[in-house]
Amino acid sequence: MLIASLVFSIGIVAVISLQKTFFTIAGSANARAIATRLAQNKIDQLRVLDFANIDEGVSQHIMGAHSFSRDWNFTSGYYNNGIYTTCGNDLCDLDADGVSDADQKAIEVTVSWTNADSTVESVTLDHVINANPDAASGVLAGGYTAGDSGERPVLSITTSE
Repeated sequence: MLIASLVFSIGIVAVISLQKTFFTIAGSANARAIATRLAQNKIDQLRVLDFANIDEGVSQHIMGAHSFSRDWNFTSGYYNNGIYTTCGNDLCDLDADGVSDADQKAIEVTVSWTNADSTVESVTLDHVINANPDAASGVLAGGYTAGDSGERPVLSITTSE
């Protein structure tokens, strides 16, 4: 009876330890899902702005079950004969008229947080916003037209672990 009690006790301790691991993993997955939604929400907010008013963001702290920090920045650019070119100081003044000729902004939104075990994690979403969204969603036959650039917008997701 004593040996059976010992085996049962060891089994209970193992199950409790395993349950703690499950809760930790579930909490981390929930935080990652929230962070991804926060990053996507920021991209959606930037997409509805006038192209000229899209700017880089100072860190925003969002409180909840976890404390999230959201930052975003952009790089202006244009396509020239199918080659994407970024602009120095975000000004693409191709014709020297003092006005930017950039027709796209590559946005990067990063949301970071600290897990219960004090590890810092982050989610980064990249998205391209076109100056003329109608052109970006224009004719599909024969290729994409993204602001006469010949390239389609790309969304990529990068996570840290």
